[in-house]
Amino acid sequence: MKLKHLKTLLSRSSQFLLVLFLFSCKDSCDEKFLKIIDHVRNNNYDEVKKYMESGKSATESCYDYKGGKFGSSTSLINKCIQFEKLDLLKLILNYENNLDNYSKSEILRIALNEKDKVFVYKLVNKYNAHIYINGHNEFLKIEKLKILKEANYNFNYTDPFGNTLLIDIIQHSKLEEKKLLKIVKYLIEVGVKTNIKNNNGKTAYDVAVNKNVKEFLKDYR
Repeated sequence: MKLKHLKTLLSRSSQFLLVLFLFSCKDSCDEKFLKIIDHVRNNNYDEVKKYMESGKSATESCYDYKGGKFGSSTSLINKCIQFEKLDLLKLILNYENNLDNYSKSEILRIALNEKDKVFVYKLVNKYNAHIYINGHNEFLKIEKLKILKEANYNFNYTDPFGNTLLIDIIQHSKLEEKKLLKIVKYLIEVGVKTNIKNNNGKTAYDVAVNKNVKEFLKDYR
């Protein structure tokens, strides 16, 4: 083997060993945590409440090495979202005040799916939860947007990229044209501003790919 190839091989081996070492240093989930995840899966409200009352954090993550060679990062809040346990999420919010925006968005999505108007109102007005599409076309139904409107949702909120919900939908939605146009018209009807520019200086009209949606937005530039 040539010296050059040998050095490359050794370099790659060192990188692999470093990654393996770093993963092995991660805190692994203890048995108590893994047991509480089973309670989450079975929707055992009382056990999860006891866990939270003991002072545990729902956002603290650990690595479950049973899931594979390198394990996977998980937390109580993520598991409740994964299993869509709305009652448990409501419980956790009584103890946790520092959820990240993605978690709040996911909880809002679940609450909308359950048509829990009271909780949606609380998420929007107390926890400042906002919608991030992230491929979730389930957000994009008139009935759910109406629930948000009743909750005084700010449809002109801009995400860290400067995108409004309208821009986000037009960029990332996979809805068929007829449904997409219906959503766009409804958002404009409830007061969404079409002249807001994102961080790239683009408006909803600028980012529109669908020809008929772009044509419709022409009068709202």
